[in-house]
Amino acid sequence: MRPIRPRTDAAALALLMALSGCFNPMGSAGDTTGAATSEGSGSGTSQGSGSGPTDGTTEPTSTSTTAPPTTLPSQTEASVTSDPTLGTTTEPSTTTEPPPPDCGDLVVGPGEDCDDANDNNNDSCLNNCKAAQCGDGVVFEGVEACDDGSNNADDAPCTTMCQKAKCGDNVVCPGCKEECDGNLGCNIACKYSLRYVFVTSQVYRGDLLAGLAGADQLCMDLAAGNGGLQGRRFVAWLSTSTAHAADRVGASDYPFLRLDDAIIANNSGDLLDAAILAPINIDETKMPIAGVDQVWTGTEADGQVTSLNTLCADWTGGDMGRYGSASALTSQWTDAGLTDCVKEARLYCFQAGY
Repeated sequence: MRPIRPRTDAAALALLMALSGCFNPMGSAGDTTGAATSEGSGSGTSQGSGSGPTDGTTEPTSTSTTAPPTTLPSQTEASVTSDPTLGTTTEPSTTTEPPPPDCGDLVVGPGEDCDDANDNNNDSCLNNCKAAQCGDGVVFEGVEACDDGSNNADDAPCTTMCQKAKCGDNVVCPGCKEECDGNLGCNIACKYSLRYVFVTSQVYRGDLLAGLAGADQLCMDLAAGNGGLQGRRFVAWLSTSTAHAADRVGASDYPFLRLDDAIIANNSGDLLDAAILAPINIDETKMPIAGVDQVWTGTEADGQVTSLNTLCADWTGGDMGRYGSASALTSQWTDAGLTDCVKEARLYCFQAGY
């Protein structure tokens, strides 16, 4: 805040003008004296000089006929208003009302919600003289727990009520590393105790997957058709030249299950040890697949990317792609061989953490 500036006391100024007794609108010597008093010359008290009173009282002024002090040109100009469009000058204002207050003078003026003239930007009145409110990006101490401005949201770390999101409020907050909140299968840490895996009921060309984003969207679209998977995030078990499938799925201390509840692996370590407990051959409809057994992976048994020239150009083109077998229990579930990228194969869809 700016420091408090003393303001003209209306009653004191009226008394000064009455005592002068010489105000003449025609511009006589009395007019000059009045102007010097009202405009706050070096010896006047209306503008709060260092020697003037600050408690609202006014010392009696002398009625001596001594000539008033010389007024500097800059002081005279300050009391005159000009209209540049007309090229004329108006008479000095004789009003006793104070000028519009600035932020920081303890007076709520035009454009101000409040004015407490302090440097605390975390109270009810901000340093810009606006009232504190949720969404202004400033934490109102004692009232708000947080305030991220336009980033406040019901599913964000700071809610629209300027309170911190927490596990158990029945709103999933991805930014808080929550996987779930109040959902079926969601534990007290807002993590899914079980992670589901399915193989797609449909087949796709390896060169037309549109990269990881396109493949992930295919998994999400299929999962959306199964009401039991609502709220869970699925990614394709695919690696690229810049990403490993295991990292995309994320670590888990909980089991991976098929949609018929058969356990595929007890945790992430069990999934990546070159063998699984049940083949991933159940699709998003909970039905066993028939026909094509090959599944695009580009991934070795440890979840890491395979040779870079076997990724169908990161699943956007290329010649050859690595696939797994949906009927295998060994490392071949993810690393069974190579095939042409123009051929069709399925995808594994894994529920991923945040």
